[in-house]
Order: sequence, then C-alpha cells, then structure tokens
Amino acid sequence: NEQMSKRFSLGGFVAWGFADQETKFGALLRITPWGDDRLYAGASYSQDLVESGFRRLGIRPERGLHQNIYREYGIRRWYLTDMEYVQSREAWIGTRLPTDLGLRLGWRQETVTPAYDYTFADTNRFHFEEAEVLLRWAPGARYIKNGSHRLLNSNNAPIFHLRYTQGLETGAGDFAYRAAAMAMTHRFAAFRGGKGLITINAGWNDRSLPRSRMRVYRSNYAKRNFTDLNGAFNTMRYDEFAADMFAEGFLYLSPKLRWLRIGKRIQPQLNFAIAAAWGALYSSPNAVHALVPMRAPHHIYLEPGITLTRLLPMPKKDDNVISAWIRGIGIGVYYRVGAYSLPTIKENIAFRLSLGGI
Repeated sequence: NEQMSKRFSLGGFVAWGFADQETKFGALLRITPWGDDRLYAGASYSQDLVESGFRRLGIRPERGLHQNIYREYGIRRWYLTDMEYVQSREAWIGTRLPTDLGLRLGWRQETVTPAYDYTFADTNRFHFEEAEVLLRWAPGARYIKNGSHRLLNSNNAPIFHLRYTQGLETGAGDFAYRAAAMAMTHRFAAFRGGKGLITINAGWNDRSLPRSRMRVYRSNYAKRNFTDLNGAFNTMRYDEFAADMFAEGFLYLSPKLRWLRIGKRIQPQLNFAIAAAWGALYSSPNAVHALVPMRAPHHIYLEPGITLTRLLPMPKKDDNVISAWIRGIGIGVYYRVGAYSLPTIKENIAFRLSLGGI
C-alpha cells in the first residue's frame, strides 16, 4: 500500500487444496529505498504447488525484472496435471541503469517433490541452490509513471531479456549446472493502422536435469479446456513435449479492417497467429528420467490460428480493466500442421473462446 510506505511492501498468501488436502503458503518482502524500481531488493519464502518445468528454463518477456517473473494465473492452471510441491527461499537485488538496462542478481534454494509418478536418477526429491543474473534491455522505451511504478507506454525497438543461472553443488544443492535463456518481444505497426507482435524464446541447459529445470512446453490443450492463450500452443497436449535445449516463436498480426465494424461501439478485430517450437534432449533421456516418457520436438512444431475478438459492445469509457477484458472476448480456431500433425482433423483442430487474457 503506497499510502503506508513507498519504500517497502509486504505480501503473503495461504491456500488449501481440496484435492490434495495440503496447505500452501508464502510471504514476500520488497524494499525500494528511493520509492521506485531504480534500486530494489527482496526476499521470499513459500511452500506451494506449481507447474512442472517452464518456470526456470525460460523467461516471461512481458514482465519486468522487479516483478515475480515465474508465477502464472489463469484458467489454464485448472487443467494442469503434472505439478510439483516446491519449498523455496529466494533473495534478490536489482537496479535500473540509465541506458534502458535493468540488472537483477538473485539467489535461490528449492526443494522440489513431484506430485506425480516421476524419478530422475532413481530419486523423486530434488534439491537446488542457484545463483542467477538477469538483464533487461529496452532501447528507446517510453514510460508513464503510476505512483511508484513505471508502465511501458511505447517502444519502437524490441525488448530483450537474458538470464544466466549457475547451479551450486553444496549441502543445499545437488546439481552443479549452467543454464542460459533469452526472450525477445516486439510490437510493431502493420497493415496501415494494424498491429503486430513477435515473441522469441530460447534456452539451454548444459546437461540433463529433472523436469523442474527443463523446458516443459506451455501447452494449452485439454478436453475440458475451451479457452485460448497467447504465448502458448493451443493444440499441444499438456506435458507432451519437454527439452534440455529449446527455441520457440509466436507471431500475431491484427490488420485494421474497417469493413468489420458495426457502428461505433462494436468493432470486431481479426487476428492471425502462428506458433513454432523446436527442442532437443541429451542422449538417452530415458536412462535418467523414469515413469514419464521424454519427447522433444526435434522437428519443427507448427500451429497456425485465427481469432475474432472485440465481439461485444465497448463501454463508453475505454480506460479500465473491464474494457480491456471486453476487448479480448472472442472466438478462434487453431490447427496443428507439419511433422507433428495427428492422424485426424478432429485431433489436430482446437476451437477456442478468448476471454480477454484470463
């Protein structure tokens, strides 16, 4: 609460799982000596149930370094199956440099216990101690200030994130490894007033590691799931692919089509999308991973799609969270093509309902 203090914040949560009958909780302290993200430090402790993989070998490019870059909310979490109990201790310090460069140094200890049948090197409990360096470069970015926070207003150049992680083999860590990841995102004008967005992610581990440190691809297909998700593969089955080295890209194009408009308040938006993924595993993955088959998309995984959003009348005041949610309401379809297409059309196609980013 900025009315209480602009120089520190406290947060926490407590949750009870009806399915596993377990309590989850966590707490976080964040300090900003100057009242903004020019210099910040923080520490957190949590015992939580999280998605296997994805969090550590990869970067969420839409988030700033001062935010929690791993936690994800949304309907997709309801359908996840391969989850892990994680006890985590973390501390970090970061700064924003004058040259549009952000720097964050972090330290972390985690104990990971899969909540599903899985072993790595004949054990199902993993201990990590890690040091981490993250960089964010946003050349030419323009911001608006909201209290003590800066919000990205415009950026004509891509935004880059880089991360290097060093695993420490100590009394608290079992794995001495190296990992690197990068993310690039760029919004641009297209089609005479239309918009485009491209995102590229890539990462690498220097050896085989448990699934919690692999790239388990962010898939979004389940029989009960009817929603689409940007930055994910809407025809890929949950936990279908995992990799020690990966690259993926997402391209979204939204042309400005005046003939779609129905009056001033109903202005449907046509969006084209294509997603691609590549990955590789170190040799003989099934020699160390057991009970869960490992498969990487060493051929290119391809998924084109098309959506129609802004189907509802817009509020008269288009300046709040509700109007942003309404803009995203729509329908769409995605199709799985290429080397990993399935035998039937029904298996390859996914009809989706857009819920404004939920």
